Formats: sequence, structure tokens, C-alpha cells
Amino acid sequence: MIANVATGVISLDEQGRIETFNERAAEILAVSGDVQGRRLDEVLEGDTRRIVDLVEAVRRGRVSREEAQLVCQLPRGRRTLSVVASALPGDGGGQGTVVVCEDLTQILATQRLEAWKEAVERVIHEIKNPLTPVGLAAETLKSAHANDPGRFDVLFPSAIDMVLSSVRDLKELIAQFSRFSRLPRCAWRGAIPTSSSAPPSPPTRRGAPRGCRCGWNWRQTCRTSRPTPTNCGACS
Repeated sequence: MIANVATGVISLDEQGRIETFNERAAEILAVSGDVQGRRLDEVLEGDTRRIVDLVEAVRRGRVSREEAQLVCQLPRGRRTLSVVASALPGDGGGQGTVVVCEDLTQILATQRLEAWKEAVERVIHEIKNPLTPVGLAAETLKSAHANDPGRFDVLFPSAIDMVLSSVRDLKELIAQFSRFSRLPRCAWRGAIPTSSSAPPSPPTRRGAPRGCRCGWNWRQTCRTSRPTPTNCGACS
């Protein structure tokens, strides 16, 4: 039954050797070949080796359950994996470990797509709001211009003010949406170097003569973090 489930399942014995490693787990973790009886750290490679740390925490008894979401670079590309390691008590009092893993990459991508779809729909709705009165105003002005020039003169100032106000609202909405899609700006600030970031004084020099007092001239007001060495004269 475990061999056919859609989730990756790995079971380990008391010594941490693999007893079960179903096809889905092999597909998710890019593992091939016979792994029965081998240790998990011998099978996993690259980023997936972080799963070993989760398993060891459970095997050592520090926790009964450990879970994490890992971003791993695999042959199929960058994948986001959900991994849960749980203690598996045995009949003889021993304790094994079961590891369940699932590839969340497509699920997360779908969620992000849905979020962007919702955002776009809200923007479209906000754009439609000012367009409706603009269309009505344009139709009213067109009708008045054709049938009643006197009424057109009366309606024109208020109608054009409303159109210009709607245009300003649309520009602001577009600007907000544009800012939303950008990364925040970096705020560059000057910093005064502290003693913890200064190099040791005097500097370590091989073959320095007795009485050497060479050091560093660390200027607190300097914009850069590069000190200038000072020569004591004994080394000249």
C-alpha cells in the first residue's frame, strides 16, 4: 500500500537503516537504485541531506516529531519540499523513524498565481469604478451638445471636473500597483566603525624589530571602513 501512495514515505529501523523507500519518495528526492538496508545519509545528496538532521533529532529522542519546509536544488530544478519525521515505536520496545515528504512546488506556485489573479481582479474592479461616471458624463455632454447647446454650456464645467478627477484617481491607482510590484528601496546610511570591526593594533608582522609600535590610524569620521597603517620609525 505504501508503495502506491502519492506521498513519499521512508521508514528506518532502530539503527537508522532504510526499511521502506517508496517510489514517490525516490522521485521527489531524486534517488535511484536499491537503497534497502543503507543509511539515509548515504543515499541523499546535495540539499536533501538536510533531511538527515531532522531524522537524527527524532532518532536521538530529542523530539518525537520534527517537520520543516526545505528549498532544494534538484535535477528537476528548484523544489520546495515538506518533510515530517516522526518516531515509530516498535513491538520490542525499540524505536524506528518514519519520514513523510511531499513536493509543494506546484501547490505553492498555484497559490501565488491565485493571489496575483485576485490582485489583478481587484485592480480591474477599481479601474471600472471611475470609468462608469466618466462614460455617463461623456454621453450626457454628447447629447446636450447635439440637442441643447445651452444645457451643454451649463453641464460642461462640472462634467470636465469629474472626468479630470477620475483620471487622477486612475493614475494614483496605477502608481500604487506599480509600487506594489517593486522591491523596497535600499536606505544607504553612513556608519561609524567600532572597535569590534577595527583590525588588531599593533598589526602582526613577521620579523618586526624590538620596540616596534606600528599601529592603525582609525579615523572615526571616515566614510570608509579602511584604516591606514602608521609607521613607528623603528621599522623604517
